[in-house]
Amino acid sequence: EFSYNGVVGERTEARGYKPAHAYVNGQIVDEFGGGVCQPSSTLYMAVLRADLAVTERTNHSFTVAYTPLGEDATVDFGNLDFRFKNSTDYPIKILAQQTDGQMIMTLVGTKVSDKSVKTRTEVLATYAPSTVEKKDNSMTVGQTRLDQSGITGYSTRTYKVVTENRKTTELLANNSSYQKRDK
Repeated sequence: EFSYNGVVGERTEARGYKPAHAYVNGQIVDEFGGGVCQPSSTLYMAVLRADLAVTERTNHSFTVAYTPLGEDATVDFGNLDFRFKNSTDYPIKILAQQTDGQMIMTLVGTKVSDKSVKTRTEVLATYAPSTVEKKDNSMTVGQTRLDQSGITGYSTRTYKVVTENRKTTELLANNSSYQKRDK
């Protein structure tokens, strides 16, 4: 079984991590190791398409821009991990690369059939953000200020669409729920 947190380890300044954006209690804040969810999510996307057995995966609290809905995997050392098992009869090698602002994960293994895997995500519900106005006595009458932007929330269901020997089946990969954030 592969554990993302087990391989990457704790994200601390002493281990060389820099502050970057991360979701914490519904807010975007800078913390050491912020951004480590982009490689965990990219690896999750590769694992789905390799049809490997996912044993632990949690979606982000809000949507992320770097993956399609339902294809992200958030990690938080000591709390949330991304884990999967090599469910094949052969070894697998993980190749990770970041170039020109793009994250690429490749799983190298032994192909023993004509199997191909794609993904399909259904949006079950959409939660539009509301605008919340609060009085601020330090501002003049008629003046407004945007304190936080709104984020649309979603409820989704993601499937692996597996084609093998000219037969296609759909397998549920996950159910994901992303919160809305009012502006």
